Amino acid sequence: MKTALVTGTSSGLGASIAAELARREFRVVGTSRHGGAYTQLDVTDAASITRCVGALDRLDLLVNNAGVMLRGAVEETDDRAARAVFDTNFFGAAALTRAALPLLRAARGRVINMGSIACGNAPPLVGFYAASKHALLGYTEALRTEQQAFGVDVCLVEPSDFRSNLFTAPLTCDPLPEYDQLRAVLSPFFARIVERAEDPAIVARLVGDLACARSTRLRNRVGRWGERLPRIKALLPQRAFERFMQTGLGLSEVIRDAQRSKIRG
Repeated sequence: MKTALVTGTSSGLGASIAAELARREFRVVGTSRHGGAYTQLDVTDAASITRCVGALDRLDLLVNNAGVMLRGAVEETDDRAARAVFDTNFFGAAALTRAALPLLRAARGRVINMGSIACGNAPPLVGFYAASKHALLGYTEALRTEQQAFGVDVCLVEPSDFRSNLFTAPLTCDPLPEYDQLRAVLSPFFARIVERAEDPAIVARLVGDLACARSTRLRNRVGRWGERLPRIKALLPQRAFERFMQTGLGLSEVIRDAQRSKIRG
């Protein structure tokens, strides 16, 4: 029986992925920062990673799913908060993968990193989250090439809007008044994302398919906007795409007001 290590399985996408892999007859080691019914693993803690990986005698699949969201404008996000996002979403995944690679090479296994639709498009108020996922894409591409000679396959899954705890993340500390109007306009947008979020089982099935496939492609998009938005961005000039996004987010009037105020000033 093949063994899969899945991070962040206490809820959302991670719980669905763990259940799907178990259905496909993997021995699933599900992890959570707080332990409980899962193997305790904090991907930001080196000792925790060493204990978790050291307890395994075999590893065929690593799913780096653990992630955190941080909402707030780039200017009002302090270094501590920004680093915390990168510590989990990027450096944590990289550290766990580094520790797991000897086992994965022995099994000629696979790494599946959980990216985001934000890998190719960074909406306002989630800039550092998007940046961490952009970094994960670059890391995944390099690792994929480096490990090909050893028979280890590496790929990225890019979900769009699926039910999880990410969209209920708190704002950064000390919000600046300059961004109050932006937040007021985008709040209904984020609320609609939560209301219309798709079933995590859709992502889980894709991960299961990738886990069992003979080979994978680097980027694997999933969700109603997962394929659509990158195609639109590829077709439109950058300025036209920006206007498309501004209209979709309801920001056109906010931007026009700001521009008129600048002209009057």
